[in-house]
Amino acid sequence: NRPFYNRSNRIDGTYQGIYLASNTGGGNATTATFTLTKPFDNGFAGSVSYSFSESNKIFDGTSSQNSSQWRNILTVNGKNSNLPVTRSDFAGGSRILANVSYQLDWNENVSTTVALLYTGSQNAPYSFTYNEGRDLLNDDSRDNALIYIPRDASEIQFSGDEAQQAAQWEQLDNFISSIDYLDENRGGYAERNAERGPWSHILDLKVFRISRLSLEIPSTPSSFLLMFSTSPTF
Repeated sequence: NRPFYNRSNRIDGTYQGIYLASNTGGGNATTATFTLTKPFDNGFAGSVSYSFSESNKIFDGTSSQNSSQWRNILTVNGKNSNLPVTRSDFAGGSRILANVSYQLDWNENVSTTVALLYTGSQNAPYSFTYNEGRDLLNDDSRDNALIYIPRDASEIQFSGDEAQQAAQWEQLDNFISSIDYLDENRGGYAERNAERGPWSHILDLKVFRISRLSLEIPSTPSSFLLMFSTSPTF
């Protein structure tokens, strides 16, 4: 139930390609950040922040040429069809930053600080497309057709004998069931950038020592403060 285009049937064979670009009212972006910072008098300090960004577009326009912009569009019914507004490649999602530190002052010139930093973020959005070595819709030479998510084995045809087809369906069915978005949208076409990669978590521990050395130059009103920092790597 998808169109199949005839790329050899050109309107005007004089040109390799004619691209008409225009503005659209579709698309939106939302960004929000919340931060809580708390300094303490007893050497402790800490902060935590949460940021969220979402962006929706028809396509992201990352190329320097209109021909590449058009070729890189992910679609269900073809690049010249009525393209919907979908999640952008650059939609950041959620991110959490947190840190806590403790500074111990040995004297007025020497101090040691221990800091623990955490970064947690959603990975980039991604799409599910066919990769069969040719363009499914034949509107271009690239595999940019979004997949259909079958409800059951009756909605897809595999190669091989009956046992081989059953084994292939079992593998595909397990894959679909393992991803919530695919499992919840059986019987429909996947949207562009509908899923995100798993969260990534980074935890850093840093210990550094600061030594201060004050120098005064005789017979002048000038003085200098030299600071030395040493920090091991974990």
